[in-house]
Amino acid sequence: MDKENLKITAITPEDMAVVEQELIRTNRPWPAAELAGKLAFAKTASERHQAVKIYDPNARYEIGDFIYKEYDENLQVGSKATEHFQGGVVLKVVNKTRLPNFPYEMLEVDYDGGGSFRRYLDYMKKTKTEVLLPSNPDGQGKEPEILGEERDPRQTELPMTEKDIKALERNLRKALSSSPAFFGWNDFWQLSSKRIEIPEEKIKEISDELSVAQSSLSTEEIVKKYFGLEPSSDLFELYCLSLNVWLEKKYRRDFICLSTANWGKWHLKSVLNRLPEGLPISSPLASVPDLGQGEGLQYTRIDSFPFKVYLTWREVLSGAIRLPRSLSREFTSREYQLIDDEDGKAYTVYYYPEGNYFLGLGEYFRANNIPQGTSLTINRKAQDAFTFWIKKSKKKTATYQLEYDLATGRFSLTKEEVFTLALANKTLNLDREAVAYLLGRQEESQGLDLRQLLVKVFKTPELTGNNRSLHFLRAYHLVDLLQATTAEDVEYVLNNAPEFVASEKKEGIYIYQESLEPKEVPVEEEKAAASFLESLAEQLAGSGAEARPAVSQESAVTEKSEQPGAEEVEEGTRAPEAVITPAQQPEIKVTLEPVKKGKEKEKEEKLAKKKKGPVEEKKFKPKKSDRRLIEERIVEEESEIEALEAVKAQKEEAEDGAEAEDKTIQVELEAAKQEAKFGFFAEMLKSALTKKQPEQKEEESEEKK
Repeated sequence: MDKENLKITAITPEDMAVVEQELIRTNRPWPAAELAGKLAFAKTASERHQAVKIYDPNARYEIGDFIYKEYDENLQVGSKATEHFQGGVVLKVVNKTRLPNFPYEMLEVDYDGGGSFRRYLDYMKKTKTEVLLPSNPDGQGKEPEILGEERDPRQTELPMTEKDIKALERNLRKALSSSPAFFGWNDFWQLSSKRIEIPEEKIKEISDELSVAQSSLSTEEIVKKYFGLEPSSDLFELYCLSLNVWLEKKYRRDFICLSTANWGKWHLKSVLNRLPEGLPISSPLASVPDLGQGEGLQYTRIDSFPFKVYLTWREVLSGAIRLPRSLSREFTSREYQLIDDEDGKAYTVYYYPEGNYFLGLGEYFRANNIPQGTSLTINRKAQDAFTFWIKKSKKKTATYQLEYDLATGRFSLTKEEVFTLALANKTLNLDREAVAYLLGRQEESQGLDLRQLLVKVFKTPELTGNNRSLHFLRAYHLVDLLQATTAEDVEYVLNNAPEFVASEKKEGIYIYQESLEPKEVPVEEEKAAASFLESLAEQLAGSGAEARPAVSQESAVTEKSEQPGAEEVEEGTRAPEAVITPAQQPEIKVTLEPVKKGKEKEKEEKLAKKKKGPVEEKKFKPKKSDRRLIEERIVEEESEIEALEAVKAQKEEAEDGAEAEDKTIQVELEAAKQEAKFGFFAEMLKSALTKKQPEQKEEESEEKK
């Protein structure tokens, strides 16, 4: 803003005197916008004393002249925007130029007003395009006509740009607020000398009526009832202004303004705060853990009307509607009218910013037997009025009912069954069995934060099934029965807690994945396990050498006579297994199967490869003790070593030329080998076996000799 504009929008003592003179003439309070308009005319009055010349291309004009020109054309107000302008404007000549080989003088003009022509001039300046008018061809010097005052548009149009008017209004409002000579309420102003004193007895009468009233009282109703004035009276608005100032400043501890429309509505703070007491909606919200900034809200962020909510049991039993937190700026009043879009009936509701909900629809919910999960849509109709409607079905359906115990603050199922036309969302509606199961766990849910409550719900098969997945709104409705919460808080926790993962296929679905944290094994147990594995490896290495002659002997017996007790013979001649007490190690079960030949062996190898993948993905149950886990790991390693020794013995028999059918040892592994999980024990076994391999090779060479 340049210096000239700063000067014209500044408020001086002379300007305040002009405002005071305007207010002296009437008892009506003036809004600041009207006072700023009056002041704008007063500040530019000197410019209107100068005569205005009618534009004529053949006339001569000088710099500083005001010329009147009429337009009826489309004006360029943007790069791709035009506005049609029809009417006359007063332009000021700011410069004169003469173009070579052109007989006219070119007048550069400017405009001080607003509207479409102001936008046209601003766009021309933005594009560095001069607005020129031709005049005085060949220096004829013709005198222009003078515009009459009755045709002068400056007498009715604002003499400033819209930007300057707003700046002037803002500065005037500051000056009025700081001056003791003026008093105002909700941007209406009047002289302090005209302020009406309100007797304290009248305030007491108003308070007594509101203490027993079910609804608020407007300022106009109070003035008519307690001061006997009608709206047609010259003092009616002055009384309204004075009463509002008294209630807002002197009695602000007792009274609260619910709405500023039509001179406002008032109620007692004590009555308004008492309305939600004892209702489920007034319960404190479950604490939300700090999970960092993380991901923003995606599903619960709503920025415009209309919007849809799905009612919880807490809202239904309270006659309340919990509103989206992102729309809290739209609710500047404390009292609104909710109009049923179906029958046009209006319901007075009160807005509670601390809980961000409407309260006052209990009558409507009870009359229509509204169930949990019903969709309710709200749209703005006016400043303090909204329309709403619910989704209904053609036929009535049966639904259950809940009760709320004020003493314990808990819900309970009733035996009563009612019928309703309201249609609940199938995904979000909770059946009786799920609600009964959940209500039975209200005691153990006390003191948990929202994250713990969500984990509890997701881990319950009766509520989520075996897949542990839920829509975030269904999770919100479930948790809200245990402790009060909001949809925004539920989405925040589900988005940022690591145990919850959003589904990539279904929108709004979250999956609970319990994270397994690795447990540290004590150093004493690690040393004991290492020494045990070393001794076990020595026994297995020694027993492998003794078992080979026994296997050769068994094959020779089979050639001479095939007897049904061959399996028992082999079991008797095998090297004894390492004996482990039940407290330390479970017994290894070994089964014997005939050796497969040719195609049968290939088929079994293929099947083993196919089955190997899923088996390797299995994990031990995390609930077993650490000692039990160590014992199971040892069993797996021992079984693998025995299987390797049996396969090695079979290969040696094949090299010696044995063609008879043989029995081989095939051990059923109880769990797949997980190299990453049991790397420590595997390395210990491997190192122990490596030490014994040279001794085994020497024994094998001696046997062959």
